[in-house]
Amino acid sequence: MKVNVQAVNFNVDRKLVDFIQERMDKLEKYYDKIVSAEVFLKLENTSDKENKTAEIKIIVPGDDFLVGLFAIIHLQNSPCSMYKPLCESVIKVIQPLTNEISFTTLKKATYGQVRESICSFIHAILYGTEVESIEALRKVLAIGSSSGTDIALGLISGLEANIKLGG
Repeated sequence: MKVNVQAVNFNVDRKLVDFIQERMDKLEKYYDKIVSAEVFLKLENTSDKENKTAEIKIIVPGDDFLVGLFAIIHLQNSPCSMYKPLCESVIKVIQPLTNEISFTTLKKATYGQVRESICSFIHAILYGTEVESIEALRKVLAIGSSSGTDIALGLISGLEANIKLGG
């Protein structure tokens, strides 16, 4: 994984950069779709012992995950429907961060328009049998090389949020 290390108020030596790279590489054991990471190290100008901070920004594919999440947000009577305005806010800023195909798909999902296989999976999870749910999931997972997996994760995360919100 590509790791960019930036330091504020001090110079980073090679040993620290190598240590950070080694630690960040271990994250791929838990999630293998990490694209890159940005690590910001800061040394505060105080005499306090606790004067160092580290902020880590992990870059992961997000377009397809959001498609799944947005599909759940747009379910009729979904407790998550209160987040519909957030979907519209995301679509306003995401265009320069993604490609044209992903943007178009995400824009449609912002308004609840997703592939039939995604709708079938949601319906099977909510109303179908285990066998129907597994078959519908297979169809979602067949979307693209990793897109289907990311969409499924977004769907599951959205369903979990629905449950937590009382749905």
